[in-house]
Amino acid sequence: MASPTRDYLPGRETLTADAVAGTPFGSAELRRQAARRRVHPPEFYYDLLAPCAAHLDAWTSEYLHALRGPNPVLEWITGTSLRPILRSLDDRARETYLDLLLRRLNRAYPAGAGGVTRYPFRRLFFVAVRR
Repeated sequence: MASPTRDYLPGRETLTADAVAGTPFGSAELRRQAARRRVHPPEFYYDLLAPCAAHLDAWTSEYLHALRGPNPVLEWITGTSLRPILRSLDDRARETYLDLLLRRLNRAYPAGAGGVTRYPFRRLFFVAVRR
């Protein structure tokens, strides 16, 4: 399978696309919050900082995290982006949600050579000189 785009958000997709007995996960407010963009495009931050800088450099870098273990991507995102979602679901919904999400993650990020799962992670960098 080709690797997903850097904007692929399986946690949000699972929350909004999957349902148990026709009922989506969580509240409408949780789904609305999860759908919000958390990180803007680099141009947004550049435009925000440029008026304050005499000189501004910006660049992105995408790292391939080499993760190991039975469910490495799920473990990675459980400690970060999934926290608000998991806190908002009751025990039964959380278990079902994680099961569906794990299947989606395993398809999107299969283990490769030597059992290593490559997980792309984009970072944005700025160097500014004050006016």
